[in-house]
Amino acid sequence: HDTTVTYTNTQYGRIQIIKTTNTGENLSGWQFEIVNKTTGKVVQTVTTDASGYATTDKLAPGSYIVREVGGGNAYWQLDTSGHTVTVVAGQTTTVTVNNVHRGRIVVQKNAVNGSPEGWRFEIWQGNTLVETLTTGADGRAVSKYLLPGNYKVKELHDRDGTYWEYDVKVEQNATVTAGHDTTVTYTNTHHGLLQI
Repeated sequence: HDTTVTYTNTQYGRIQIIKTTNTGENLSGWQFEIVNKTTGKVVQTVTTDASGYATTDKLAPGSYIVREVGGGNAYWQLDTSGHTVTVVAGQTTTVTVNNVHRGRIVVQKNAVNGSPEGWRFEIWQGNTLVETLTTGADGRAVSKYLLPGNYKVKELHDRDGTYWEYDVKVEQNATVTAGHDTTVTYTNTHHGLLQI
């Protein structure tokens, strides 16, 4: 008798993730889920190394979603959009994911003889109004996370000038650096009037 033995070989592929950032730093430690696009189930989780690379174990050919799920801190803008990748047998498919490292502007209002709360400021970049801020009870107002670059902070003079002496610096330059808060300070003085 002849005996027939059948062997079936399955060929797999891989996904390589390349992490980039706008500042070229903090490439390691970013976590990604590899999701089977058909079933919606997470099949692997990988973490980038010091060079910003992460490679999956073998994956069956088909469509997957590469989704960023963690790394960095609040100053980093995660790429949560999900990248669709087609895995081809015998090949490594590469996907590049970029993160943006941002900073913030903090306005500190000092009000001599008055309250530091409720003062309004505008943040401008060039001719574009980026955001309007209002100070809280502690005199602080914190911007949203901003791209690194040069900005101007402008105090709005919307109080009664009879009783308030505004800071002579109406506009101040603020340079936002990645991963940091940049503080600008304004001091206004509250006066009274003497009627005779």
